[in-house]
Amino acid sequence: MVADEVICGFGRTGRMFGCETYDIAPDVIVVSKQLTSSYFPLSAIIMNDCMFEPIAEESNRVGVLAHGFTGGGHPVGAAIAIENIKLIEERELIANSSRIGSYMQERLRTLSDHPLVGEVRGVGLIAAIELVLDKERKVAAATLGDVGTFASRLMLEQGIIVRNIDDALAICPPLIVNKDQIDALFDGITGMLHELEATVVNLSRSGQVPTRPV
Repeated sequence: MVADEVICGFGRTGRMFGCETYDIAPDVIVVSKQLTSSYFPLSAIIMNDCMFEPIAEESNRVGVLAHGFTGGGHPVGAAIAIENIKLIEERELIANSSRIGSYMQERLRTLSDHPLVGEVRGVGLIAAIELVLDKERKVAAATLGDVGTFASRLMLEQGIIVRNIDDALAICPPLIVNKDQIDALFDGITGMLHELEATVVNLSRSGQVPTRPV
């Protein structure tokens, strides 16, 4: 079993790895990005003995690691990763992710009853808000991603950067985020929803924006 921890590793879910949060015991964990906080390209594979022992056995037979990549073991990337992990531990960023993440999830869940919010999901400092045009009528924009793209633009106008994945707003604040910044994020989202309802949704209700069932 291979677990992809490229996004949810190193504290994002409130534990060092997402596997810990969900009590999963994979054979392999793939990590990247947050290993160096993206300051330098680096990725790594963490494996259990079941995976490691055959590789070690063959490597001993041929006299060299029997697997490798062109950029494997890059000294600069490895040095940055070690220092980055030290900072995560010294500054207790995983504890901050757990504490502030719970606060963020609590605030975002209050949006679940909004007529334009189909679903709020997430854990720790990672979340998504699924947008629809009318929850009661169970309709979304006919073209997947139109509403999400428009919503992310409205957020950017307020100085808040979010990434839409189709019609879901992906929220992934830095591990150093504080409560005041989460409040500012929440206010930006509620402002965006208000403006979205006053523009695109009214157009959809009048038939000027094509819709599809959800």
